[in-house]
Amino acid sequence: MKLNVFPTQNVKQENMKNYYVAYCRKSTEGEDRQCQSIADQTAEVAKITDQRNIQLLKTFTEECSAKAPGRPVFNEMINFINERSDIKGIISWQFNRLSRNAIDTATLQWLLQTGMIEEVISPSKTYCAGDSDLVLGVEGLPLLDILTTKPKIREKKTVNNLLNPLGYPKNPKNPLGYLG
Repeated sequence: MKLNVFPTQNVKQENMKNYYVAYCRKSTEGEDRQCQSIADQTAEVAKITDQRNIQLLKTFTEECSAKAPGRPVFNEMINFINERSDIKGIISWQFNRLSRNAIDTATLQWLLQTGMIEEVISPSKTYCAGDSDLVLGVEGLPLLDILTTKPKIREKKTVNNLLNPLGYPKNPKNPLGYLG
């Protein structure tokens, strides 16, 4: 009886994750209106795909603020990634186009940590699974805190807390830096 033996050497395992998705978002709120247009963002995505020879499967575009979770197109992209096994990463103009709230940042971290995606690419940086906890946490959440709190109130509290141990009154009549 003859056994058919299949060669196991020199068999290259192909990575099944071959495709990328792109996400371009323009906020509809205040200061974010200065951000690049969706057309400019998609042009940047095209440059990245050309430079890196990336196969772009789908581009998701949205005009919505990212301060709170629940953006329909972002959620559609996450569901699209979860339903497939061939998505290698997400391309976006900047990380803040993908996330400006803790829930969405955690969702992206989870996709990286679990291997659902391998990387998030922007023109200036590539985020990988190994640095997802630290880098995305540092770049996503403190920025969120600064953008969503009332900076003048925080600044006043900080200045008062710094000056109070020195014996300065908590609410001086003269502006900070001026002697009465």
